[in-house]
Amino acid sequence: MKSILSNASKLLDKGVEEGVFPGAIALVGNKDKIIFKHACGCRQLYPDKKSMNMDTMFDLASLTKVVATTPLVMLLIESGGISLYDEIGYYLPQFKCYEDLRIINLLTHTSGFKDFFPLYKLCKGLEDSLDFISKSKLQCKVGEKVIYSDNNFIILRSVIEKVLGEPFEDSCYKYIFKPLGMVHTCFNPKDKDNIAATELDNSTGVYLKGVVHDENARFFNGVSGHAGLFSTAVDLSKYCSIYLINDKKLLSESSINCINHNYTKSLGESRGLGFCVKCYGENSSGGELITSGAFGHTGFTGTSIWVDKTLGIYIILLTNRVHPSRDNTKIIRFRRVFHNSVISSLNKGE
Repeated sequence: MKSILSNASKLLDKGVEEGVFPGAIALVGNKDKIIFKHACGCRQLYPDKKSMNMDTMFDLASLTKVVATTPLVMLLIESGGISLYDEIGYYLPQFKCYEDLRIINLLTHTSGFKDFFPLYKLCKGLEDSLDFISKSKLQCKVGEKVIYSDNNFIILRSVIEKVLGEPFEDSCYKYIFKPLGMVHTCFNPKDKDNIAATELDNSTGVYLKGVVHDENARFFNGVSGHAGLFSTAVDLSKYCSIYLINDKKLLSESSINCINHNYTKSLGESRGLGFCVKCYGENSSGGELITSGAFGHTGFTGTSIWVDKTLGIYIILLTNRVHPSRDNTKIIRFRRVFHNSVISSLNKGE
């Protein structure tokens, strides 16, 4: 594994030097153990520099969709609480006008809803936001094509709360984080010291740290189905490993197969339940060399996870690329070359 250590470490260090991100943490593991980890750069540049370390917590942004919301939906399916093909209007009356809108459409981003609304500017709270989304014009017919939309997972959060009868964050802790021993994973972290800083908040003149970067999630008091979660690389490794170990600690093998199935082959983008699915010939943040059928997700703040069951590994890459500004988009290319480097070394058995 020396080549993985050297090549991946060099790429990460180079990423800091070239301004791809101020700092990063990468972790690669298999079903038995962590086989590579590396921290470099700074978790904060302004107002003063603070070094990155393996325990640094990150704003996961859209990884919330697959680390919190998706597994909760699958657990509800396993318990008989919901079905993928239930109509959303069955749970949330304001969506009864969409007869064909089902839970699977939200999970695969085939609902037809617009990608994003600045709900924090347009609405008064979560319920008002749901009403606003329900009255919005669809961009296409339900199930016609993939349109990645935060709105889908904002709706799913409320479906989950309706079924379980408790706050979304409580369900996440009870059914996912606690069973997996993810002790540093939460919404609205109280200890804000060892957290990677994100962007400057123009309203306060302070760089966000421990306060969710996503404006809509912040509007929902830091808790949403699409964003808001904070975690560490080691905690995420505990989550990613469940897809490689058939010990049924969280989800059954049937649920995992259901999650990583490609439901949208002919709809412009390959999507599983919550996750992106690698399909040869398609551009992917997992790179060109990751196995077809691998699944993963990215987060706007510079985070990503990928699971390759064929190779038996997961790859976690956490960066603070939006510090000091979201205008830095170099992470898009970096993700591909980083994953390619790791997969290449593994394929060569080095």
